[in-house]
Amino acid sequence: MMKLAISYGAVIACALLFGTLSRAGDAGRHTVRITEREMAVSLSTTRVPAGQVTFVVRNSGTIPHELVVLRWTGDPRNLPRKGYKAVEGKLAVGEVEELDPGHVGEATLVLKPGKYLLICNVPGHYQLGMHAVLTAV
Repeated sequence: MMKLAISYGAVIACALLFGTLSRAGDAGRHTVRITEREMAVSLSTTRVPAGQVTFVVRNSGTIPHELVVLRWTGDPRNLPRKGYKAVEGKLAVGEVEELDPGHVGEATLVLKPGKYLLICNVPGHYQLGMHAVLTAV
């Protein structure tokens, strides 16, 4: 019984040590996993520390989608629009270009503290609800 307790203790100690080392190597880097499908954007988290953030986007839908990260503090439904697209202009921080169904793309951006609106800006998609809010703290 004593050997079993020591073995479990060694396993836990190793797990804690390696967990700490891997977090230290990733200091300042954070990942948000995003799933897009028809008229929905799902985030793995809605809050991240400000700094370098990697967005990993999977198109789980049946048509092309993209992800645009905008600095926006207003109502998520009230972006300025031109035709069937949101006007990105100076609001845009970065994007993952259009992805075909089943594909994955990523972008690493530096976020300042504040609110961000993540949208699919394929014509008509934002207006039909393809957006989500992310806060950098």
